[in-house]
Amino acid sequence: MIRIISDFGLWELIEDAKRYRMILYTDTTYEKPIKNLLRCIDVEIAHCITTDTDTGSVYDLLYEDQNEIMIVVVCENFYAARMTLEGLGF
Repeated sequence: MIRIISDFGLWELIEDAKRYRMILYTDTTYEKPIKNLLRCIDVEIAHCITTDTDTGSVYDLLYEDQNEIMIVVVCENFYAARMTLEGLGF
């Protein structure tokens, strides 16, 4: 599932964290700030994929049950990240 989260959708993100395993898909620019933000609102990250480094691989997502996860995308180049995920079937 790909959902655009705006400021008004933050509550939905918190509620979804209770139902889904959250996977963070980010780059090094936003990795620390978004992890800190999610920690502050008690959203546990099950797995983190960082596009700029070897931290996880987007292909690891293919082994996940799509009905049990939610991918949180926070990247400088959001469009490229979205296209990559959609290309994998998400």
